Amino acid sequence: QDTRYKIQDTTIKIQDTRYKIQDTIIKTQDSTRNSQPATRNQSDLREDLFLFIESIPKQYISGTERKRAEKIQVTFNQPLDTLDLNLLYYENNNIAEAYQLEWSATRDTIITWMTDSLLAGKDSLVFAFGYFGYDSLEQKVWMIDSLRFNFKHSAAKPEDTNPMSLRSSVGRTMELGKPMKFTTGLPFQYIDTSLISLFRVRDSLEFPESFDIKPLKNLVQIPGISQSSGSNRQVIFEKVFLQDSSYSLRFLPGAFTGYFGEINDSLTMNFKVNTEDKYGVLLLNLENLDEPAILQLLDNKGNTLVERRITGSTTERFSFLKPGKYKFKLILDKNQNGMWDTGRYLKKIQPEPILLFEKEITLKANWEMEESWIIKPD
Repeated sequence: QDTRYKIQDTTIKIQDTRYKIQDTIIKTQDSTRNSQPATRNQSDLREDLFLFIESIPKQYISGTERKRAEKIQVTFNQPLDTLDLNLLYYENNNIAEAYQLEWSATRDTIITWMTDSLLAGKDSLVFAFGYFGYDSLEQKVWMIDSLRFNFKHSAAKPEDTNPMSLRSSVGRTMELGKPMKFTTGLPFQYIDTSLISLFRVRDSLEFPESFDIKPLKNLVQIPGISQSSGSNRQVIFEKVFLQDSSYSLRFLPGAFTGYFGEINDSLTMNFKVNTEDKYGVLLLNLENLDEPAILQLLDNKGNTLVERRITGSTTERFSFLKPGKYKFKLILDKNQNGMWDTGRYLKKIQPEPILLFEKEITLKANWEMEESWIIKPD
């Protein structure tokens, strides 16, 4: 028993020694701090590293499909900055009338609509996609992918809904500050305005109103696409609507006709125009900004409502905002490509800085609020 106690005593002494070692380390650290005060030129100064998810430069086709004879869709893993598209083994020299192109707002999905019946009737089509990819050293290189798209016409099933159906951007209430747009399921070749009617409704009486309707092409542009025009699938309805007034808009079959004879179904829209006093206005004075940036207006859930590219200090006005809570977000666009870029750890590249306006703004109906945001230097 005495021996066991001696072993325990020895253990205690060892533990005491460990405490002394720890004390020595602490004293050394204190001594270092006292003898060498930190300065910005010190070699052991550590820079802040922001947390981010790396985006390795890669560009490739991630998905393809041809679910309709006249529609080919190609998806890329990330937005394109250049695209050269060529239809192979096509004998007609007038390629501009052979197909139309449509691309997503994020520039990563390309839809090719066949407008030539002979071309859409082929069981197999081959396209060559030229775009910039990256080599092992992450340098841009020109790449060409030739893809074959097959479609079995004999196996095509009848559709449950009209592929030429209309979709409207307006519901029962027309919001001010937003254009009235209509989208067709397939590209249209003709618009017959005689089959479109607009009436202002007052006391159950209908009064005919004039209007103008124009095709709306893709607003997102991709350099290099010059072989074909954008697709005809959207129109904008141009009309000065009276506030707090009711309207009835009617489309008869044949108002829109596709390239292969498809026509729209009947559509009647009854809606009321909102009034200006239901909205608020935000005015932002952005000061002390001397570089390009992306200004975003966010809702209380962090969703981007408005995005604007700016070049420096400015005053921005945001009209026709619904009552609610809003925030501002600023992305310092160092490479001026119009989007936020993440960093690269091994290349010691930090992500582009993001600034958040410290105040959450509560906007009420029929109010105009003005805020100032002074950008502080790093």
